[in-house]
Amino acid sequence: AVPANVPNPDVKWETSEQTNLGFDVEFLKGRLSLAADYFIKNTKDMIDEIPMASVAGVAVAPLGNIGEVKNSGFELTVGYGDQTKSGFRYHVDANIATLTTEVKDLGTREFFAHSNTVRAMQPLRSIVGEPWYSYYLIKTDGIFQSQEEINAYTFKKSDGSTALIQPNAKPGDQKFVDFNNDGKISDDDRQFLGSYAPTLTYGLNAFFEYKNFDLNIALQGVSGNKIFNGVKVMTYAAGQGWNMSKDVLNSWGYNKNSDIPLISMSDSNGNYSTVSDFFLEDGSYLRVKNITLGYTLPKSLFGNKAGAPSLRAYVSGENLLTLTDYSGMDPEVGNNGLDGGTYPVSRVISLGINLSF
Repeated sequence: AVPANVPNPDVKWETSEQTNLGFDVEFLKGRLSLAADYFIKNTKDMIDEIPMASVAGVAVAPLGNIGEVKNSGFELTVGYGDQTKSGFRYHVDANIATLTTEVKDLGTREFFAHSNTVRAMQPLRSIVGEPWYSYYLIKTDGIFQSQEEINAYTFKKSDGSTALIQPNAKPGDQKFVDFNNDGKISDDDRQFLGSYAPTLTYGLNAFFEYKNFDLNIALQGVSGNKIFNGVKVMTYAAGQGWNMSKDVLNSWGYNKNSDIPLISMSDSNGNYSTVSDFFLEDGSYLRVKNITLGYTLPKSLFGNKAGAPSLRAYVSGENLLTLTDYSGMDPEVGNNGLDGGTYPVSRVISLGINLSF
């Protein structure tokens, strides 16, 4: 018998202090509405898993209080609705929000390495001055096209001699940036390269009605966020014993213009084991969340009598279209931006009838 966890008697509730400045106004006899809000939210004693040494024999890391994070942003909602003389009625609401997040304090820690992993990769880290749950990765600089390029990527030692920065590289391998300029590629070359948190979110809801027809449309999207595509780790690297992505058929070994590095069983250069921005992608998207078209039967069919039933038939589509540059199955991955094979949302087409008395 072994303990799955260890207690932390010092853990306490995190606290939030928030300031909001905003206004709500209406114009044109209520047809046009405007709501704006600026917020500053400071969260103290953030709760997260405390890393434990492997020799502790603990399967699940205990929770503890980490530090302080500041979130700030601006939210704006604009709505307009009216009805024409012909009976056409409509209402449209659009909203947009910005977000800036920054770690303000980590106590005595220089940084906090988050325990979230994808195929043993640990790409998330927080440090004062950067967003909470930032990507901490080695940057890439294209693919070596020839041995000459590998031989030219050198470091000058203190004695005047030169050495290859990536001695195990072959043509077709990834070129990594020696960020700390020490002549080798290691975890010390990692850089902070953005966050999973969107800097901009937006949406639109629209309602239209004419005679017996009604139409509802809902759109939503985000921008400024990054996704760590861990599915590439699982489906590009060779020798793992399961199916690979068809994208590897367009790798450098087949197409010298490809941005997918060489596929090999040894992967001596670490193309698919290095925690690099090769796996980092733009997570922005615009999604058609819902479209519903309905038709209500005229009451004259029921004799226009008091208490006569109302019958409405409709067709509805959810998640009909997603516009994104993300190559994974779904840009809404959760898990603090780490995509380890998140199952995509379903596209659903529904037919229905509403009967009321």
